[in-house]
Amino acid sequence: MLTTRLATAADVSFLAHVVYEALLSSEKRCFWDDLLEGIPTETEAFLAAMLTTKATHCQIDDFLIVERDEQLVAAACIYAATQEDYRPLRLEQMDKLAKALGWPVQTKTEFCDRYFQVLGHDPKPTFLKPQAPWIIEYVAVVAEARGQGVGKFLLRSLLEQARQKDQLHVGIMVVNANDRAYKAYESVGFRPYETTYSSYFLNNFGFEFSGFTKFGQILTPVV
Repeated sequence: MLTTRLATAADVSFLAHVVYEALLSSEKRCFWDDLLEGIPTETEAFLAAMLTTKATHCQIDDFLIVERDEQLVAAACIYAATQEDYRPLRLEQMDKLAKALGWPVQTKTEFCDRYFQVLGHDPKPTFLKPQAPWIIEYVAVVAEARGQGVGKFLLRSLLEQARQKDQLHVGIMVVNANDRAYKAYESVGFRPYETTYSSYFLNNFGFEFSGFTKFGQILTPVV
């Protein structure tokens, strides 16, 4: 039997794994892997620190966890889209994040330089503009539970949570070539409306990334 609950601080390691899995490209690399290249910090440890220091837009209690027989099998977050900075890192928390990771000033500076090189100094890059007032992000199911309807159960639970909060316009993104996620999102009512291709990132930022497709859905209100 599948059940849901809100995440707590005790779940942060699992959430970091979920975020990592959700961000993997078809080359099985994550955006943060490249930014952390040569820095002695594991990517999932970095993601866990981002969550615990509130250095990303979604917070721990924005995540909904799916359990089966008291085992964690999936999670995703739903949160109000930021209008100040579309980029994934809250830079005002950078000092706290670096301290949590034990980074010296030189490492923090090197990381920030890479971050700006990739995403630029504009806090609102067009390709990251939120596609809806509320965003579902970091959807992932553990390997042994895939293909069993867990992902659809999680997505429907998140959409119901949005309805209960009277949030009726919800967006989600999927990395291109992730056909499983693409089909799952469409099966619960999302429709694609904008795709950013790999050539955009290569031409504008000088790095290879498969790109992503934005989906949106208008929900019917609770009656």
